[in-house]
Amino acid sequence: MFKPFSYALIFALFAIKDLIAAEVLTTDTFSKLAEKVSPAVVNIRSSGDRVKSKDPFRGTPDPLREMLEQLLPQDSLPPTQQSLGSGFLIEPDGLIVTNSHVVDDADKIEVQVGNDTQKMYQAEVIGKDQRTDLALIKINAKRKFPTLKLGKSSKLKTGQWVAAFGNPLGLTQTMTKGIVSAVGRELDRISRFPFIQTDASINPGNSGGPLVNLDGEVVGVNTAMANAQGIGFAIPIDQAKTIIAKLKKDGKVVRGFLGVNYTVITPEARESFNLSEKTQGVIVTDLVDDGPAEKGGIKVYDVITAFNGQEITRSIDLQNAVGDSPIGKKVPVNVIREGKRQELKVVVGTHPGDIRSTTPVPAPAITQTPPKTYEGQKAPFDLGFTIDALSDRWRERYGLDSKTQAPVIIELQPDSPASRAGLRVGDLVLEINRKAVKTPQDVLKALKPKQNSLRYERRGNKALVFLK
Repeated sequence: MFKPFSYALIFALFAIKDLIAAEVLTTDTFSKLAEKVSPAVVNIRSSGDRVKSKDPFRGTPDPLREMLEQLLPQDSLPPTQQSLGSGFLIEPDGLIVTNSHVVDDADKIEVQVGNDTQKMYQAEVIGKDQRTDLALIKINAKRKFPTLKLGKSSKLKTGQWVAAFGNPLGLTQTMTKGIVSAVGRELDRISRFPFIQTDASINPGNSGGPLVNLDGEVVGVNTAMANAQGIGFAIPIDQAKTIIAKLKKDGKVVRGFLGVNYTVITPEARESFNLSEKTQGVIVTDLVDDGPAEKGGIKVYDVITAFNGQEITRSIDLQNAVGDSPIGKKVPVNVIREGKRQELKVVVGTHPGDIRSTTPVPAPAITQTPPKTYEGQKAPFDLGFTIDALSDRWRERYGLDSKTQAPVIIELQPDSPASRAGLRVGDLVLEINRKAVKTPQDVLKALKPKQNSLRYERRGNKALVFLK
């Protein structure tokens, strides 16, 4: 039988064990970290045709140059633009990881290693991938370079200490410290991978530098900043390793292609398609002619719930699952069609270009209200739109070059179900409640008092909305 003091001793021993395992900071913790990491961090200077980045999250703008561009004639400016960035060595022969946007369109790349300001090495691009904003470059020299060990970002937890290394604003060999503010931060517009968010300062010029833990292991690649204090992002190194390996081997990343447009499942979609609350996936709204999806038997209105064994809960899930699938391989696709679950087999194709999004981007709302013409047919049930047959007059007014023969929306009531659903004047109505319509009368007959699905075409893209 243990005595009370024995229990106290056991608890004390466990407390000591946890203390030893914890990240204990001393006065020289970060000094030692800098000594360990800095020699393998590089400063990258690239130059090429003068191109201004339109992405507010990325790039290394030169404030002085931007001011000159506003004040001076364009022909008086130098023909090249210089970009500053960072990177880190991963192999002794001079292989460097950085961001794709640091070396994009570069005709010349110069690299400074560590604190050696007297020597600039010429570098060549081994491979780059804009979708993940990762690139590999290599410097050739008759020496071995210091390298950094790649850690495991999967072990990161919110609140852990990290440090960012790089060359912000052209200031070489800068280190900032902070904590992991969040993991799995999704910014789909910028990257294929969910980011590590940190409050360690990441400024222009830090792009491509390493985010390290207290052991000096790389856990992320600094890649983006927000216009706010204490918010920076890094690509998790676990995901970056896969891309790095492909870039080293092939110089590029070839992604799979399915050939579909799709939309997310909304509450209105659940009601229209009679889907349960537990059902997750995306709804197919259009197919590329003779594409892998069409060849594999996928149809418009299919609800894709899984692709190649990966569950689809958001639109980005399908994009990533398809992009990561092996080219030319037949993979299973799980769909719900007319309320019944099916498994199809689709041969993954090669994507014709970079995949940013497969969902049509809605056109901006027309700010000027077109004059009332008292033409066409007004939709029933106060849905708020007027439909008419497509004629040369409407083609000219709305700039329609589509060969599709379908009724066209010529008027929208403000704050109506049609307007709130995102429909616009000039949209071509293709189907109502999954039935093709060819005349305004077809549209009126197909509409129902409560829930309606409406498939339309805008600027060549086909999408799906729900009216209620």
